Amino acid sequence: MAKKLTKNKHEFAMEGLYFSDYLGSISRSKFTRGHGKHYYTNTGGFDFDYRIPVNIDKLSPQAKILLQEEFGGSVVQAMTTEAFANYISLLGGSNSKYWRRLMMQYAPATTKKFDEIIKFINTTQI
Repeated sequence: MAKKLTKNKHEFAMEGLYFSDYLGSISRSKFTRGHGKHYYTNTGGFDFDYRIPVNIDKLSPQAKILLQEEFGGSVVQAMTTEAFANYISLLGGSNSKYWRRLMMQYAPATTKKFDEIIKFINTTQI
C-alpha cells in the first residue's frame, strides 16, 4: 500500500492534517484535535452569531438528539466551510484514493453529501 502513496512526505503529512481537520470540523473536534472547539465558537470580533439554524423537523430522532446535545441545535458556518475545504484538498491531491477510503469509513454521510454537491456543480448549466 505504501508504494501507491506519494513519495513526498511533506505532502502526505499535510494531508494527514487536512484529514484531522475534516473529521474535527464535522464533529466539532470531538474525535480529533483539528482546529479545536474555539475555532468553531469564536466570532472573530463580529457581533453576530455564525450559527446556521437547522430544520430539525426532517431529521431522525437520533439526529435530533445528537444535534441538540453536541451542537446546541445548530451548525456553525465555520464547520461546513472547513469540512468542504478539506474534502476538496484531500480528494484533489495525489493520494485521493487513500483519503477517500478513510473519509468513507469515518464520515460516510458527509462525504456522500459533498460528492452530491460536486456532481451537481459539474452538471449545472450556466
